[in-house]
Amino acid sequence: MLLFGNNLFSQTYKFSGVVLDNDNGDFIPYALIYDTISGKHTETDQFGRFSLLLKENTYNFIISNVGYQSSSVTINLKEDLFQTIKLGTITLPELVVQGTPSLRIENGYIDISPEKIKSIPTLLGEKDVLKALAIFPGVAPGND
Repeated sequence: MLLFGNNLFSQTYKFSGVVLDNDNGDFIPYALIYDTISGKHTETDQFGRFSLLLKENTYNFIISNVGYQSSSVTINLKEDLFQTIKLGTITLPELVVQGTPSLRIENGYIDISPEKIKSIPTLLGEKDVLKALAIFPGVAPGND
């Protein structure tokens, strides 16, 4: 009993709350609530609610979700605590991908350049157009 003293009889409290979108107030489902000190963590439910049973202590929680800026909350837990946490969205700049297709595929027609055939590795033997075509989707190799 003397060895375990404080830990055995320490009080457990409930830290709970809800995680909301800062812009529109919508619930954020499946956000991660993680304590950097103890490693304890939980996840919000489909309505943005969470709950953790913790011993009396100081905790530093990081709240995060994909598409949102992470938030940090430090609490000194001495009683049951409910907290509303709001996360702001991340706005990324527009991304434009440009390029030209290296292979043109239409119904029943595949246009492939000699350079493309040369770039395809061969297992045994020389480069072969029919073997090269067999690796493309929709082409079934024949056994004739």
